Amino acid sequence: MVGPFDSLADALIRQMNLQLEDMRHNGEYSLLLRIIRGQTSLTDRVAKNQEALSVARKKAGAILTVSRPKPQTDPGFIQRTQKALEETQDAIQETQRNIERLEAQLKDVTAKTANKDELRRAALTLADRENAGREELVELYHSISGVHWDQPDLGYVLSEEIAKPIRFSSCVDATNQLWEMINM
Repeated sequence: MVGPFDSLADALIRQMNLQLEDMRHNGEYSLLLRIIRGQTSLTDRVAKNQEALSVARKKAGAILTVSRPKPQTDPGFIQRTQKALEETQDAIQETQRNIERLEAQLKDVTAKTANKDELRRAALTLADRENAGREELVELYHSISGVHWDQPDLGYVLSEEIAKPIRFSSCVDATNQLWEMINM
């Protein structure tokens, strides 16, 4: 089966053959043949050089890759590290301020405690003096009146003139003795 392009291809081939015949008669054919062979040779040499260059590049790339590995850079790493460093510095400064505040509070508490201790000692000393003064007054009263309040089984009936001692062992005895004195 012959297609529409077959006749066109045949026509082209016939035309080329005619031109080649003309070139042979004129001597241009051998020149063209040498140019084609030179071009083919040059193309082969360029292809070989391209292949050798490609292999050399691959080897050089492998050597460079092995000797100098590509750094794995994370673009946000430096920013995150810097931010973390700033946060750490802020935390350290805040901690230092807290320490200074706590030291000031400790000084205040220490001063207040010292003042409280001093006031407590002064109050105890004053109370001891007052108690000593009272004891002296009680001793003076005991020596003048003959009445001794520090004996648990002895009570006193106080009248306008005299303090009369009453000895008792129970409340009933004391009440009876009291009525006797009142009736006197």
